[in-house]
Amino acid sequence: MVYAQSLSVNRKLKNMKLGIIGCGKIAGYHLSSMKNAGFKLHSISGTNNSSNAKHLKKKYNITKVFSNTEDHISSDEYDALLFLTPHEITYEYLSNVKSSVKILAEKPITFYSSKLKKLKRNKNIRIAFNRRQYFGVNFIKSKINKNDIFLIEASIPENIKFLEGKKQHVNYKNFREKYFNIFYNSVHIFDLIRYLVGSNTISSIEHIKDKTNRLRGYTINIKSKKVKNIKINSIFNSSDNFSLKAYSNKARYELCPIELFSEYKGAKIIEPTSKYPLRRYVPIITKNRAELIKNSSKPGFDKQAQAFFDFCNKKKTNLATIDDMLDSISLAERIFEYL
Repeated sequence: MVYAQSLSVNRKLKNMKLGIIGCGKIAGYHLSSMKNAGFKLHSISGTNNSSNAKHLKKKYNITKVFSNTEDHISSDEYDALLFLTPHEITYEYLSNVKSSVKILAEKPITFYSSKLKKLKRNKNIRIAFNRRQYFGVNFIKSKINKNDIFLIEASIPENIKFLEGKKQHVNYKNFREKYFNIFYNSVHIFDLIRYLVGSNTISSIEHIKDKTNRLRGYTINIKSKKVKNIKINSIFNSSDNFSLKAYSNKARYELCPIELFSEYKGAKIIEPTSKYPLRRYVPIITKNRAELIKNSSKPGFDKQAQAFFDFCNKKKTNLATIDDMLDSISLAERIFEYL
């Protein structure tokens, strides 16, 4: 069944009605940004008698609350849709929304590339990878576009709980459940690589295993015409930050954590002292900028909401597409292909 819905040609863009599907914890962060971008927060749906739906209705003056998502989607109470539902049901909903409706959906939609391929025809779906909006990410992208970068290194210390004895007695059905966070969280970094260089094509992959032959991490080399050397390193549960480093002949650009951008040029020599009898070489920071949180939102959410508003107005944006999401999920699947 395909739910019919169309955008009123007479409705002014500034009054565009946004329908929100899902009202969990993440919803509050999105809604403040969507409101600031210019959307009218008009309708929302959640589970039956959802207390959070009622809370959000009151806080954001939302006109209508649906207790049934199917009824919401089949109504005319929106011009665009924001999907904030769990990934296991988002795909089913998206498969039944009319392809003319502009949609922003929280990643990853689904953990299966085969399902994403079925959505490729819909050119009106965008994926909420908020880190694409960060200043530091786009600064590095500008350097790549000028052919200044010869090496990118990304580090993903993903949290894989079962390796530490938690949930060790669970009978997982497949590797997607066992290594859930690779598909749910690591894809943020996979998407950044694709956004920066336009591809996530694997040239080689090395699996890192422990003495019991359990997968403890991996190293992936990526092929790209824009940057000669791209490496993704992941050691599960390691004491580290998610990070991305880009190297030029003159500087090192670092996102560590991803929300903090630093540019390093040269190093300062600190001579030995009685308290510290070793010579030290300290990198010189020439730029430093953190992603700020505004309006009770999350980093990148305001710019992401504005980009979605522009997308609804038929403007070009840097929002991720289904093809982008497919590329990142396919990369995650490849990690387990030869185990």
